[in-house]
Amino acid sequence: MSRLAASDSPIVRARKGLYFRGAESRFGKTRPNPLDVALEVARDSGAGPAGWTALRALGITTQLPSIDEVAVVGAPPAGIDGIRFHVRRNADRLHLTFHEIAALEAIRAWSTHGDRDLGELGEAIGALVVDGRIRPDRLAKAANREPTRVRATLGLLLAPAA
Repeated sequence: MSRLAASDSPIVRARKGLYFRGAESRFGKTRPNPLDVALEVARDSGAGPAGWTALRALGITTQLPSIDEVAVVGAPPAGIDGIRFHVRRNADRLHLTFHEIAALEAIRAWSTHGDRDLGELGEAIGALVVDGRIRPDRLAKAANREPTRVRATLGLLLAPAA
């Protein structure tokens, strides 16, 4: 794989042991999205979007973060350009999906990043519950080990959905 990545083939080395097959363009090989690389590398660390990236993943904002943010349980991986990692200590996050982590992180970021009514965040989370992408029981269990403000806000947002 390393020899293919060094050649003119469309394979690019994203990180040690992780390769990306992109398309060829007149500007050269396409590069992988740093967020995708970070999520793949930190897959076993309960990785999910944080900050503006979480709000965007839930469809609440159209803001494009200049640097994608990823929350991980434990030590963050090093050497991934274009990503800001946030360390979380909640081991219950290891059992959550991408959208469930995004919901917790969106609640964390709402006080500084939210520019709308909290009801819109609740509607977005409720829609993902209906779609089956968020499991309220798992989210509530993980929220027990989150800060009090996150736990209380999640309780308010899930109350109508329950």
